[in-house]
Amino acid sequence: MDETLYDSLRRNLSEQIAGIKAELKELAKNADLTTLVHPKPLALLWDSAGPTGQRALLRAAIRKIVLNPPKGRGDRTPISKRMDIDWIDKDVDETSLDAGFAHVERTRLERAAG
Repeated sequence: MDETLYDSLRRNLSEQIAGIKAELKELAKNADLTTLVHPKPLALLWDSAGPTGQRALLRAAIRKIVLNPPKGRGDRTPISKRMDIDWIDKDVDETSLDAGFAHVERTRLERAAG
């Protein structure tokens, strides 16, 4: 490899690295998610997001979900009571999240009934 080719390849790689670093910096900016802790805006966003957007919202908020096994055969404990959710933000006020989930569920039931 001659020096000219080396300089050309090095320049191209340096430009690619700079572009990727700029993309990473843009992606690393924190989004303002404060509206997501209020039930009504969360319900509106959830309803308009579609399945792909809803998955993205869940990925943004949850690190992992552990579904505990039933206590025995025929156990009718709701799945929601057997789930342990590991939230990404440990400082989340779960009462506002519970209110948001309740609002979404009420809205869903009202639409199904109406």
